[in-house]
Amino acid sequence: MKIYKNKPPEGQKINNATQKAGKTEARGQAVSGPTKARNDKVEISSKGKEVAELMYAISRMPEVRAGKIKAIQESLLSGAYSVDPRRIAEKILNEI
Repeated sequence: MKIYKNKPPEGQKINNATQKAGKTEARGQAVSGPTKARNDKVEISSKGKEVAELMYAISRMPEVRAGKIKAIQESLLSGAYSVDPRRIAEKILNEI
């Protein structure tokens, strides 16, 4: 995305009503009287903290379980790998 200051790139038009509305809003925000500095404060709920902890734990886990993958590959190559369709169907239905 390119930013062209206040001018649109060549070949593109800007809706004049939109431009005028933006200028009007900017003028309407005049500061009246002295301003007081504010201190912003953010508090994270216990659920938010729990989510952050879980996300951190997940980020530390290995992306791939190499041992399990190797065992499955070996059983596939030897022809010993079998799939129980009933067990798979039960797990799918339990997730629904």
